[in-house]
Amino acid sequence: MIGIADKAVGQVAPSNKVLIVSGGGARGAWGVGVVEHLIQTSGGYNAVFGTSTGSLTAPLTLLTRDTARMAFLYTHVTKDSIFNVDPFKTTETYTNGLPTVTTTMRGGNAVFRLLFGKESLGETKPLLNLIHHNFTPVRYDSIKNYYHLHLNVAVTNMVSGHAEIKNSDEYSYSDMCDWIWASANEPIWMSYLHKDDSVYSDGGTAEVIPVVEGLNYAFQKGMDTVDVIMNDSPQGVANNWSSKGSWLNGLERIVEIMPTSIENDDISIGILMTQLHDVQTSHGGHDADNDGPASGKKYDGHSNHIVVLRVYTMPDSIAMHYRDELGFFADAMTILLNDGRHKTPAPEVYAIDYKSFSSSANYVKKHLKYKMKEYK
Repeated sequence: MIGIADKAVGQVAPSNKVLIVSGGGARGAWGVGVVEHLIQTSGGYNAVFGTSTGSLTAPLTLLTRDTARMAFLYTHVTKDSIFNVDPFKTTETYTNGLPTVTTTMRGGNAVFRLLFGKESLGETKPLLNLIHHNFTPVRYDSIKNYYHLHLNVAVTNMVSGHAEIKNSDEYSYSDMCDWIWASANEPIWMSYLHKDDSVYSDGGTAEVIPVVEGLNYAFQKGMDTVDVIMNDSPQGVANNWSSKGSWLNGLERIVEIMPTSIENDDISIGILMTQLHDVQTSHGGHDADNDGPASGKKYDGHSNHIVVLRVYTMPDSIAMHYRDELGFFADAMTILLNDGRHKTPAPEVYAIDYKSFSSSANYVKKHLKYKMKEYK
């Protein structure tokens, strides 16, 4: 079992900030490096919202002294740590010293599981064990009852088709481990969670980056800053796909394209909120370590409260080498982590006031059928 020796669970005093971490599978190693840099330069977070691989990093991000554990996990994980039934063949090639990871579906396994009525092409029981082993009850108690921090993960209800946010204020340790596991399980390839008379899967199926919900939390709780980490390029890197060959190739390509489209929609909605009602906006105008114009401001319950939205996006040059997010190679993930840690890009920076958010949030709820939570 992957893990490192337990240390006393601790947390650097959190600043008035919220972190949102997108999905991205193995590319999440880059986001771990970015998280380490942000915590070292500007402190911890009051709340973390994670989707898919972001849900795996969320609890250890809140306990900021556990970032070493998080980095260790993302540079030592293997396919055997994730899958008990692996649907892929994975290869790693090098060009100019940089690894490119490629996954291809195991056709025989796919046909066998289809013929025998299996609900997915792979199974991920080891991943649930890995979550329990590294996110212990002691760590959960530290987050919830000692430091009073807030862990939130996005899952997709496959019955209703809607994204749902599950948070530590409402669920037990065992339940939150289930929700993290569900959020990290990409549909078709990985296991489904059967719980509460429904079926749940990867939060990224419906919402790769829960930006609206993160902003909603920030305004309700009087936070100053919302940092967003996108573990992918928003452009969608071409892979010279051809329609020739098995229909399975088409299925793989569809599943690859969908998250990028949803990711762009999530970010666009959050940014559009900042651009309504003449709210001030700047693109990359702040240093990555600057908390922005709202830094230090205390929530006063009035409409002039401003939240700064900072978006850190994986560069195209990095994303193009790791298109297949379910391929896990330790050396390639180590390169990703170090790129995030030592080459954290300057963020795009936006600002939104409470009046603008309320107005646009009402539009989102009405027209996009989005149900936002009330936080205690």
